[in-house]
Amino acid sequence: MKHYRYILILISSIILVSCGSDEPFKHVVFADSPKMFSAVVDLTEDRSPVVMTEGVSYYITFNDEPKQATLTINDLRLTPSGERVVATFVDLEWTYGEGAHEKQRIIVADELHSSGDPGADMVLTDVTFVYTESNELNPVESVGFYAEFTVNGRYHVVSYPYIVVADGTTTIRGVAEGRVVDDEISYDPVYLVRFDPKSMSASVSSLGLTIGGMDADFEISGLGLVLDERKYVLSANGSTDYKNVSDESRWSFVDFNATADLRDELNLVLELSSDSCHVVVEGFLSPDLSVSRR
Repeated sequence: MKHYRYILILISSIILVSCGSDEPFKHVVFADSPKMFSAVVDLTEDRSPVVMTEGVSYYITFNDEPKQATLTINDLRLTPSGERVVATFVDLEWTYGEGAHEKQRIIVADELHSSGDPGADMVLTDVTFVYTESNELNPVESVGFYAEFTVNGRYHVVSYPYIVVADGTTTIRGVAEGRVVDDEISYDPVYLVRFDPKSMSASVSSLGLTIGGMDADFEISGLGLVLDERKYVLSANGSTDYKNVSDESRWSFVDFNATADLRDELNLVLELSSDSCHVVVEGFLSPDLSVSRR
């Protein structure tokens, strides 16, 4: 494929430049995204995003010395009947993300023009690309992408990973006979959101959730999914199925909902019940924008 040919050319040039070094790729990071789906808005029309599920992918080479990047967009589709587009952008400036709990490399630009070799002649505006790498403190090893841009002044694109990994603060509040009987705060649980854009549904699972000192990890499937460009909403419906992962857990499912900004936050609320108690689990989470390597 064309993007692989371009990457081979790039690697060859790096080797030539670095022929005196024993580690020619020491200052180079190759960030290849998995297939992603996109919410695309035609800015000339007043309508909701159209979900493109065919699988766009991004290939970014980050060079530390000099601090430049090369971006290739592969199989981008802007309309349901449109052709798949390949475009390459070179000599891009990038920075490290500040204040993130993961390592992030970020490309932000007002306007980018494609090089034309290989691929289409394309102008991107309002560009943001984020490449995230998990650190040694993350219990789920992951990498991921965030991609948002406007194509030729008309199509606004936000690309979603098929899996988002999120962690942060979880609060657990138990209520019995109208009063709070237990109140816990935990920073251990990690949550995985898996999207199915073709059916506009999602599933959520937890790792490390405990209630009252007992394992309470869960898997919820069949949640309704609503996309609004970079924001999304998950909610329980008649197709939702709740499963206790551990035999220790005896909780029954009551309700679930979540709201998120794809890059910034994921807030979820899970309600469970037992014979004597009603429990509300709330997650105030930071997404890694990531695809799990597990």
